[in-house]
Amino acid sequence: MSCFFIPSALASSSFNTQEIVPIPPHAFNNAGNEVNPTGSAILKDVTFFSDGNHLNATYWTLDQSPHIGSTVVTYGMLIDSDSDDKTGYGGIDYILQVQFENNKAVESLVELTNLGDKKIIYSNFENPKLFQKEKNRTPLSLDLRTIGSPEKYKISFFTNETSFDGTFSNIDYSSLASVPIPDLKITISQAKF
Repeated sequence: MSCFFIPSALASSSFNTQEIVPIPPHAFNNAGNEVNPTGSAILKDVTFFSDGNHLNATYWTLDQSPHIGSTVVTYGMLIDSDSDDKTGYGGIDYILQVQFENNKAVESLVELTNLGDKKIIYSNFENPKLFQKEKNRTPLSLDLRTIGSPEKYKISFFTNETSFDGTFSNIDYSSLASVPIPDLKITISQAKF
């Protein structure tokens, strides 16, 4: 077994709890027509914070329980780890997601190339109770060391609920948030003539 030490200088930025309100949800039926979104994949809010080693997010949803048995529900993060639109797929370098299906949960981290190719960093089959989904909230945590502990990165949060029979799909996502959160500082000084 190998052990290694990650110096704190390689840790990502830490920050207190932030909140991001998602873009209005989109839902589609099997014909591709947009319909009124409902279900456990509709985000009300996402709160997130980091200790520099882990990015922790809580997904707050409208519905209080997923439609177990009739749908696949996915909660995830899209990560731009280098702020370069030429790397990753459309600038997105990694996807972390947990997918609930048939009372099972699969958590996976995938690296993307600019051609859309995927490399699985890890995939864990878990009991969904380990993710502590309670009523209308679901936690998700990313070990930032698995993506190189970037000092600066961008992140978007998403949910997706798809019926097994393909009759509908709800997709909801947030805008891209920068980490660390940008500070705006205004300095006023008098000019001397």
